[in-house]
Amino acid sequence: MPVELSKDHWRINSTYSKNGKEIRVSMSRTSGKETLIASKNEDFKRERIDVKGVEMLYTDFVTGKNIQWIYDVPGSTQTILYHIEAGNPISKEELIELAESYLQQ
Repeated sequence: MPVELSKDHWRINSTYSKNGKEIRVSMSRTSGKETLIASKNEDFKRERIDVKGVEMLYTDFVTGKNIQWIYDVPGSTQTILYHIEAGNPISKEELIELAESYLQQ
């Protein structure tokens, strides 16, 4: 279940575990606008993807995957950086479904 980021917290980290699968979710609020930057590390497969109109950065590395995106808080200069990371055997599709659940809030 998604965790809501309140105005009183700047960072929330959660870990979910079930049936041998572990997922870590981090939400960080910033005081200014942010931009996702992807380094050009040849060891990782990175791609920009569009999930329901939101640009996300998906990374597949040897032991797992992650997906991250930035949400601009309406009426402010603040943003929230979402980062969802999972070890194998979580699939890319499962990670995208998790990200979609946070977009519905």
